[in-house]
Order: sequence, then structure tokens, then C-alpha cells
Amino acid sequence: MKKVICVVQLPPPIHGAAILNEKVISMLEIDEGLSLSVLRLNYADSFEKMHASKITKSIYSFFVFFSYIKKLTFTKPDFVYISFSPFGAGLYRDVFISLLANFFGVKVKAHLHGTGLKNVKSGFKKQLYKFFFNRVELILISKDLYDDVSGYVDKKNVKFINNVVDTPVNHVEESPNVFNFLFMANLDRRKGALKVIDIFADLKTDSKFKESKLHIVGADTFFLKSTVVSEYIVNNHSHLADSIIIHGAKYGKEKEDIFLKCHIFIYPTEHDAAPLVVLEAQSYGLPVISSSQGALMDMLEHDSSGFIVDTYSLERYRFGINKVIDNYENFRKQALKIHVEKNSNQVLKYKLKELFYD
Repeated sequence: MKKVICVVQLPPPIHGAAILNEKVISMLEIDEGLSLSVLRLNYADSFEKMHASKITKSIYSFFVFFSYIKKLTFTKPDFVYISFSPFGAGLYRDVFISLLANFFGVKVKAHLHGTGLKNVKSGFKKQLYKFFFNRVELILISKDLYDDVSGYVDKKNVKFINNVVDTPVNHVEESPNVFNFLFMANLDRRKGALKVIDIFADLKTDSKFKESKLHIVGADTFFLKSTVVSEYIVNNHSHLADSIIIHGAKYGKEKEDIFLKCHIFIYPTEHDAAPLVVLEAQSYGLPVISSSQGALMDMLEHDSSGFIVDTYSLERYRFGINKVIDNYENFRKQALKIHVEKNSNQVLKYKLKELFYD
């Protein structure tokens, strides 16, 4: 039996990397050929608490490192699996974690969920990335993201495991008479939480969208509060106050119900790697109109399961949305097909087998 130590963030708070970590852990735990030890890297239980004091984080990190060294010493694992944080204090923490594993002769598998390494200017950090990647097996969530790390690691030393989501029992069944739109993400200007309002306002100038609604779902964060979103609507598009519903964070059945009452997912993000919420939308049969940020061009099939807008403009989003509506059934069916073939739990299960048994 192979022994694995997992050092990862897990919910809460709920965000893409934590959700995928939880899914990976749950699949590894039921694998009879693996024995798992899990160390949580959770400094807060909500987004508003994530910017905790450095003292609090330092104390927590000390206990994590103590437990980690103890497990390395007495468990004698075959692998260490980490969710790699490439910026801030997390970078130095993860480098230290990998060095300790190397010292004990343990192989490290580092799963990178973010992007932005290509734009780092610091010569020291660039050398640190090369040092780190040469001592681990790197896992990326899309082949489209390799360019971001190509200056630090050879492609032959990289594995690719797409993000996945559960397959819902229900999904959007047919073309509606009235199209409702959805934006879902933890609130952040960089993810398009305000831009989507402008896009919807532009659509509403067309009489065919007279009865349409925009549903905005997402938790408040340090970067943006729902009160600010409401103020933005009042100050810029007050005539749409009854057409835009701000739900806050939703989970479980409430979240599913919102997916099922909507028909098109709009996601003008500027700050994402491979957002799980886009995969969720496709799993319900919602075509996605989004930016080309991160791995979105790999996750969507442009002009087939959705529409990619390379450069943000209201005109391009309006064009994409109308194109999807004109051939809605085909877009909906293709979104469901992509989910099953590329982003279902069965795909992840197969990839994890390859990762730990090759």
C-alpha cells in the first residue's frame, strides 16, 4: 500500500482550489491501494477573514509544520501531495514543505491552480520557481496554462489534470421563451461582477430581453461586497433594479435551483485560471459566454458550447449572446457533452490513478 501525505486547503471558505482539493482527497481516501494522511492549510473559515494577522498565520503554520515533520518521520510516505501557492508567504511555505520531503527521500506532487507566474519580475522568485519545479512533479489544470510556467519547467515533467465537477441529476431541458442570465463567483471586480451588470444593461435595450432577469450569486469578499454591487446598479442602471437579483452566497439545493432557472452563463473575468463555476454551468446545460482568461479557451468550445470574447466590449458580448440564443439547443447539448467527456468525476478518478500508480 502506498502512503500519501496531503497538505492542502479545504473548505471553508469555498473557492475553486479548495473544492477540487476536497474532491481529490475524497477519491484518494476510497482507493484501497492508498493510505492517506491529510494536513489542512486553512487560515480562515471565510473570505472576509482570509487576511488574518501575520502572527495568527505564523502560529498556525508552526503547528502545521510540526505535524508535517512528525508524519514524514513516522509515516514514511511514498508521496507528498500539495496544492501549490505560487505567491506571497504560501510560496516559501510550499518550497519548505517540498525541501523537507526531498530530505526524507519522498516524491512531491504539486498541484498548481493559479496563473501569473510568467509575469513575475523578481529575479529571485524566478530562480525559486525553477528550483522548486525541478524538485517536484508539477500538475496543471489545463494544457493551455503550460505557457505560464514554460520558463521554469520542461513540459515532460508536467502532468495535466482538468478540473471536474459533479454531474447534476437535473439540467436545463429546452429553449425558453424568456432567457434568464447568470453570473456566479465570489464577488470580485476582476471576475467581472460589475461588468456583467453593464452587459445585461446593454442587452435590455433590445425589447426581446424585456422580461429577462440577471441573477448574481456569490459571497462577499475582501475585494467586493454585495452592498457595493447594489450601489453600482442604483448609480448606473437604476431602471434595472427589479431585473437584477443579488442572491449572495448559495450552496446545495438553493444553488442548483438558480442554475435551473437560468439559461446562459455570462462570465467576463480577468482573474481566473480554470474556474469551476464555468464547468458547473456546462454540467447543467448552460452555454457560457466568457473572456479568454486562463484556460477558458480549453474549457469551452468556441461557437459550439459557448462563445469566447477575446477583448471586452459590450458589442462582442451582445453578439455572442445573440448567437447562442439563435442556436440554443445545439449549444446546450454540446455543453452537456463536454462535461461528460472532459470534466466529470470519472475523468478525475482515471487521472489520479495515472498520477499515483504510474
